Amino acid sequence: MLDIASSISSGQVFLWERSGGEWAGIDGPRLLRVREGRGMTRQAASFFRTGDDYGAMLREISQDRAVAGAVRRYRGLRLLRQDPFQCYITFIVSANSSMPRIRDGLARLCSRFGERSGGPGCASHFFPEPERLARASIGQLRACGLGYRAAYVKESARVARGELEGLRGGSYGRARERLLQMPGVGPKVADCIMLFSLEKLDAFPIDTWVKRALRLHYPGSFAAEPVTEKGYMELRSEALARFGRYAGLAQQFLFKAARDGAGRSWPAGV
Repeated sequence: MLDIASSISSGQVFLWERSGGEWAGIDGPRLLRVREGRGMTRQAASFFRTGDDYGAMLREISQDRAVAGAVRRYRGLRLLRQDPFQCYITFIVSANSSMPRIRDGLARLCSRFGERSGGPGCASHFFPEPERLARASIGQLRACGLGYRAAYVKESARVARGELEGLRGGSYGRARERLLQMPGVGPKVADCIMLFSLEKLDAFPIDTWVKRALRLHYPGSFAAEPVTEKGYMELRSEALARFGRYAGLAQQFLFKAARDGAGRSWPAGV
């Protein structure tokens, strides 16, 4: 089972637009078009991870009662396999920002520096190539609404897409060590990049919503605060012990349930 709407509206991606019964979205140099209940292209199927043994993954994480409740509510929610460079820039831009601002900033970045895609709305341009962002001035990037993150985006654009894709193989620790050396990347952003684009399903991004969910469902556990890198890693270790090798998938269900439960809306079109 795949629920496209829940998967898109779960904080993983922002450059998607719904028009009638069709979704269109940008994944790096690709425009993906999908409809609920219809067949998919090979690229779209890879993006939505339809080849995973999803039933087995859900059974494993549903041994936890709180996660099981979220799985029942959002059973078709999928982790998405994104273009690593777009994912990298997305979560740099996301730091200390709201979802509507993230979406607007990324859409402006694509409109100004990306090639036309033929898609609707915020999917009308492909994601910019690293070389184009590297050549942009700080002023041009700030004009996209990126604020202080503009400098990170310019510096980050020097990181080749191929280098990021190379981190898909190997361990969580190796990928994390390299990502933390990159501009604008802290522990939470590194975990987002690893979970959503680098095949590290044991990555466990911890933000305000995830912390709220952990405090609500597991009183007396998850005591460390991720203010420091040490505290963050203590929480991740506890999450791995509780949720297992698919801890990142469990996190996504808890995040979605916590945000929806608080009545927070998702950006228009997402």
